[in-house]
Order: sequence, then C-alpha cells, then structure tokens
Amino acid sequence: MTGLPNRGLAFDRLQDAMARAKRQETRIALMMLDLDHFKTVNDNLGHNAGDLLLKEVSRRLTGCIRKGILLHVWAAMSLR
Repeated sequence: MTGLPNRGLAFDRLQDAMARAKRQETRIALMMLDLDHFKTVNDNLGHNAGDLLLKEVSRRLTGCIRKGILLHVWAAMSLR
C-alpha cells in the first residue's frame, strides 16, 4: 500500500548491513519512528483515513532521505 518494503525485507536488509559493517569494521545507524495514536485514527476516522496517513508519511519520509538510505514499513500489524 505504501510502496515501501515490508518488515521481512527490512529485517533481511538490516542483517546484511550489520554483516557488511562487521566485515568492513564500520558502523551503521538505525532509526525507528512510531506513529502515535495511529489506532485511534483507524478507529475514529476509518481505515481509509489510516491508509491515507500511512501513504502520506511514506511520501514525506521518502522525500527527505538521500539515495541509498533504506526506508521500510516495520510494524506490518498497523497495515490491513
């Protein structure tokens, strides 16, 4: 729905990045974001509103990161 890879692919890519960093003796950074009260949006405004919110957050975050940075949906349970 968001056009972003899911939790399974995110975990695979994270493991790959960690292994590469270990081999190259470098570091990686991981940042996780949570949408507070997302369930409230779904419950009070409906799943269509929740879907629109996720798509807009995805669009905005994608526009803020440089090429080569991985952006994934981690909390698949929030998606229907």
